[in-house]
Amino acid sequence: MGRKQISEAVESSHQGPHKGVLRLLIGVLALWPLLCGALVLSLEDPLAPGIEYFVYRSLGHVAIVLTLIICALSSARQRRYRKATLTRLDVLLIALVTWAFVYTTLFAQPNYYLLVPAAVIHLLTLLGVISAISLFARWSDGVPPSIWTAIFVSMLLYLPLLPYIVFVASEAPDFIWKAAFAPVQNVRWYGALLAIALAAGLAPAWPRPLGLSPSRWWRPVGLIILWALLFWSGSRGQVLGLFGAVAIVVLLNPRLRPRLAFQTTATAVPGLALSALPPTPTADFGFLSRLLGRTFEADLNAASSGRIQLWLKTVEVIQEKPLFGHGLLQFFPVVLGEDNAASAFHSHNFPLEAMLAFGLIGGGALIFLVLRFYVRQMTRAHQRDFPEAIVPPVLIFTTILLMSLVSGGVLFQTISAYLVIAGCAIWAGLAPLNRERQTEKVQ
Repeated sequence: MGRKQISEAVESSHQGPHKGVLRLLIGVLALWPLLCGALVLSLEDPLAPGIEYFVYRSLGHVAIVLTLIICALSSARQRRYRKATLTRLDVLLIALVTWAFVYTTLFAQPNYYLLVPAAVIHLLTLLGVISAISLFARWSDGVPPSIWTAIFVSMLLYLPLLPYIVFVASEAPDFIWKAAFAPVQNVRWYGALLAIALAAGLAPAWPRPLGLSPSRWWRPVGLIILWALLFWSGSRGQVLGLFGAVAIVVLLNPRLRPRLAFQTTATAVPGLALSALPPTPTADFGFLSRLLGRTFEADLNAASSGRIQLWLKTVEVIQEKPLFGHGLLQFFPVVLGEDNAASAFHSHNFPLEAMLAFGLIGGGALIFLVLRFYVRQMTRAHQRDFPEAIVPPVLIFTTILLMSLVSGGVLFQTISAYLVIAGCAIWAGLAPLNRERQTEKVQ
């Protein structure tokens, strides 16, 4: 088959996203923080612990995953021309993680009150991975940029809830500011969503190196607002994770370096200045005050906001069941004990959390599976001049991975939903380039 025939065959197999499917996915991604946040804040006691707290604050994740499943099923009639292939090593790693999950669920005597809802959500996440691969495989031009715009806009649409939170705080003297940002667990998760939204909005902000048409002014203004909120939230891990993701993309794509470095600096610096204007309700807020006040403390544990102690405790508990772990979401009862369950939601470290849940075998397999996918895709992107279409998902995926080393982890709720979308989008964006390379080899 000649080059012309191959080109015609590829063009004839072109499939773009159905408008209805795309609108549904965009709508859910853009509106879930506002709608789920309003629902949680409408409860009689939105900060009350318990199973309702966990379920309501998982609605965003469930909404995104169910939307992916619905969109994949509604697009099933479209002809696929790309296939996701798994190597034997991939199958082995997935089998090890699955076995560790089944074993700990049945035999590790976990706290089922915490495990059951978490297991349901993560099984939905697995279906979301399959659905996203199936859906994006039918889009020959890759994932549309409007998906990343929707993620970026979602946290701008969340802004109307902030005055209501301030009003509720003024009416309640014992108001817990750190846990006020529904529909997520606390202000650090809110900072994680801000970092993800910024990662989605940074790459396409300036289509030309130094040009801005009037219709595009809303995007840099929105970036500045989100930067200001992220700095104001005091989320050090999220800020550093986002900057680290930008640095990795800049290193892998020298062609994009001037533009991405400029737009990051041009929006982050004004955002940092604006973040100093509103008062910080507690010592948990304010990036500069936390950076200067805690990072340089003599006590390393205090400088890390207690993370060093949590990590040491987690390592001790991992040693009790080193092979297959204690089960999913068992940080509460196993590490801290039932009485201190509210003091920390997880170990603030994805590798430790994975090994606590699934042991050295299952957790190690999960860590290696994620890192293997990331390194392989980044290597392929670098070899193919790093197409700009995959910059937003790469920024999102990398930001989440870096954040998960010190903060909200990959294993938890909406963070993993964004990881699924970004990872599948990276694969879909690089698949045509891989196919072209295989075509050249055939010729």
